[in-house]
Amino acid sequence: MMPLENEYVENISNEVGEDGDFTRDYVKQVKDATNSLFGDMCKSCGVSYSQDIRACYLNKPSITKAQLIDWLETTVFLLNSCAVPLLDFAVEDLSEVEQLKSEKIVDQKKIIELQDKIIAEKDNKLDSVRKTVESEIKLYSSVVQKSCSEALAPRKIAAVVKSVGEKKDRSKNVIVFGVPEEDSESVDSKVAGMLERLEEKPKVSACQRIGKRKPATNRPISFRVESSSTVTSILQKAKRLREIEGYQSIYLCPDRTLEERTIRKKLVEQLKEKRANDPNKRYYISGINVMCEEK
Repeated sequence: MMPLENEYVENISNEVGEDGDFTRDYVKQVKDATNSLFGDMCKSCGVSYSQDIRACYLNKPSITKAQLIDWLETTVFLLNSCAVPLLDFAVEDLSEVEQLKSEKIVDQKKIIELQDKIIAEKDNKLDSVRKTVESEIKLYSSVVQKSCSEALAPRKIAAVVKSVGEKKDRSKNVIVFGVPEEDSESVDSKVAGMLERLEEKPKVSACQRIGKRKPATNRPISFRVESSSTVTSILQKAKRLREIEGYQSIYLCPDRTLEERTIRKKLVEQLKEKRANDPNKRYYISGINVMCEEK
């Protein structure tokens, strides 16, 4: 049971704050009770703030003895039964916090010591690696110098630059095989009609037959578009031509360099060989490899 019961402390729970386990709700109840008490005292004394209450204001004829007793009794209760226990709990918690801080400092020192050991071990390993690398560099320096001299020969540099330039220049080209060749033909119209069947309408340039004309032979057609991404889109749709009348024999491919054509030829040969030896599986070319999967 509460030792005091009046309008100021009636909302303070006697179950909250016991056994050193007080909550924010309990603290709020004590503060509300204190504010209510000081509010009535300020009103009766004619002041605005509780810190302005003085004996001269309390000694007014309008303030009865019963009021003073009620205020004093409530103040003693709030101090003795609420504020002092809360302070005790706070001191205990503060001690625990200080202990945790001390333990954390000790742990941090241990962590720093471990980090120093790890760094020292890493330094030792790095030093060992450095010495090994230096030894290997000295051992192979003559070989490297010779290889670099050969690699940087003017002819090899020119060949590499030429190869890169060819690949970049060809990336926007498409080669078409199987289009019937006629004496008076419009190659542009034939390419435009084929692209229309593929639902592609790119800006086409440099549209022409390539190679020397031979009897009973249809020379391939080369044409250029604005970007390599357009080439990719056209090639992805090219298989649709197999299902369109008059276009079943037409085949599209990217404009490859001589090196790329050589690699492609070998891949096709490997593909045919694997398909003949193992017809129960599906073989196809992906990049520079012949891939396999179950049918």
